[in-house]
Amino acid sequence: MSASPSSPSSHSAILSPSPHPQEAEEENSKPARAHTSIPLPDVISIKVHFRKGQPRVRCRVSKDLPLPTFRHRKTEDSYGVLTARIKTALAGVNGLEWPSGGHPYIQPTHTTTQQNYQELNEDNFNEFIAKAWRSEARRLENPADIFINVYVYLSVPAKRATTGNRNNIQRASRSRIEAAHTIIASAVERRTLPELGPITVAHYARHLARQPSLPAEREVLTLPETNTFRQTQHLDEQVHSHNLKRQAAEDEQQEEFRTIKLKVNGTVVCYEIELRSLRAALNLPNFDLNGLANFAQDQIALPEDDMDDIDHAED
Repeated sequence: MSASPSSPSSHSAILSPSPHPQEAEEENSKPARAHTSIPLPDVISIKVHFRKGQPRVRCRVSKDLPLPTFRHRKTEDSYGVLTARIKTALAGVNGLEWPSGGHPYIQPTHTTTQQNYQELNEDNFNEFIAKAWRSEARRLENPADIFINVYVYLSVPAKRATTGNRNNIQRASRSRIEAAHTIIASAVERRTLPELGPITVAHYARHLARQPSLPAEREVLTLPETNTFRQTQHLDEQVHSHNLKRQAAEDEQQEEFRTIKLKVNGTVVCYEIELRSLRAALNLPNFDLNGLANFAQDQIALPEDDMDDIDHAED
């Protein structure tokens, strides 16, 4: 049985040579070459975003942080120039700092999430800036709208050692306040500090607890001359005066006899009389009437000029 003749298409498929792997790779890389051939401008706008948190972790935007934009000159500015500008922009930010050895992070493309931001350093700075700009150039038609997004992550300054440093304020914890109370009581006992009222002592103990270091055990203490301490001392005086009056009133109420003065034959004579019997003779209740709402001692201001009562006049 003879074989059927082959079709022309099958001959062409057999005879046509397959493309060389290197030629196929060059063919696939043509669009990429077209993209990389976009010339970079002399000046590139870099927008710096400050974030509070760790790198490559989603952080919320803080309205209190600045949002500077720098004009990066391709041939003159370097990675060190950018970091110096970032530190200058952070000079007015309080409570946050750029950690020592920290690096800025660049957003390679418009859709790149924070987890995939790339760390900038002196070696890759120019390369990553160029790639990010060309990525935005393919997305935006107007070169004036193109800017590079760079992120800088800030942190709260770590607590520094308080030894020998008088500028750091400590937290007034319970243990430090108790230790300050002990130091104040020891100073009062040694008579190196005058006796203070409870309000002043409480405030002074908190004041000492917030200092970088507590005073030594036998150190001479000096009460600060501030308005706050003057107010606490005045309040202590008012409380002491009130307590004395209250104690005197309580002592007076506990007395069974009272001293009254009688004039006998023209001579004033003092007699002690039982309170209970005196109240019974005067038909008074057996408790202190001064404890009630008694306003008999209030002085009512009388008018200087008299006038006719026309409100109650008869028609």
